[in-house]
Amino acid sequence: MTMQQEKKIIVQRKPSWIDPSYYLFNFILPAIAWLPKQIGELFSLRTVVRILGGHGASPDKNEKKPFLPDCEHFTTEKITHALELIQSRKPLLNAAGERRIVLFFGWLTAKRRHIEKYARLFTDLGIDMLFIRLFPVDIIQPETGTQVVADQICDFLRQRRKYEKLLPFGCSGGGYLFCEVSMKVHKDPELLNSVFSKMVGQVYESPVDLNQINIAYTHTITSNPRYFRITKFFVDWFMNAFYDSMTRHYVNAAQRMYKSPVRAHALYIFSDNDPMSPYKAYESIADKWRAKGQWVRFSVFQHSNTGHCRNFARYPDKYKEEVYRFFVDVGFVEQSVVDRVLVKSQ
Repeated sequence: MTMQQEKKIIVQRKPSWIDPSYYLFNFILPAIAWLPKQIGELFSLRTVVRILGGHGASPDKNEKKPFLPDCEHFTTEKITHALELIQSRKPLLNAAGERRIVLFFGWLTAKRRHIEKYARLFTDLGIDMLFIRLFPVDIIQPETGTQVVADQICDFLRQRRKYEKLLPFGCSGGGYLFCEVSMKVHKDPELLNSVFSKMVGQVYESPVDLNQINIAYTHTITSNPRYFRITKFFVDWFMNAFYDSMTRHYVNAAQRMYKSPVRAHALYIFSDNDPMSPYKAYESIADKWRAKGQWVRFSVFQHSNTGHCRNFARYPDKYKEEVYRFFVDVGFVEQSVVDRVLVKSQ
């Protein structure tokens, strides 16, 4: 072997499991590069949306079919990804041909069968229903979600002036969305005078306590006492981290709820065992409203579980009687119409 050949010899040493550099380059450094990405993904808005909503967490804005199909009782018109107009085939009309409508703000996990029951509840009386569908991503990203939907509702109210009487009906987080609508309407004097003056009442089913929405979020993820505290810790951190883009909107909505979104009498429907919507938290709100001359009625149903937005499914007859009685008391519908519908349903 010549000297020139010796210079070309490369000595390769087989890595040993005893050698620390083997673990440094093959395990430790890749793990250090991988971990921040996973932590960032864990606390991203995308992950939170998946946890809270799973399938259907984000709206399909290209979907053309309405959430509820037409049937013998009503027709459905899809307006936007979040708004559907459900019209009774036998509407109540005044002398001017004006109709009546419920602005129905649904809850996050509502299925088609749930919304259909509410559609029948209203359209059987000859009342139309604007169904506002709520998605987790809209609540978690208010500036591109609930704010946009609130604008769409205001546009609907501006363009469709054929309604004699209106009544908002908010379920769970739907009450928050109506507060967003209310704040926008109160900045538009023309819309305030022409539309909100026609609202004869307001109904809230299992409304989330907006001052403790972190607890509601936590219960959406888990109700297991073993995991509740640690989950709430991360939810609190998340809401503090995204205060400007998310949490401040909940704070503003809570203030609007205390002031009353609309100056009208109210019906609150609760479960007696619902940690997401404790009825005692709304007693102070009711007192403030009563001081303004509004009367507020509480209807509390008994459940062995949480019963969140399950009152109609669990007690259909009693629920229908409570809602219809409120409609009559505030002048939204006549007693003779209610009697006719109740007799027909027996």
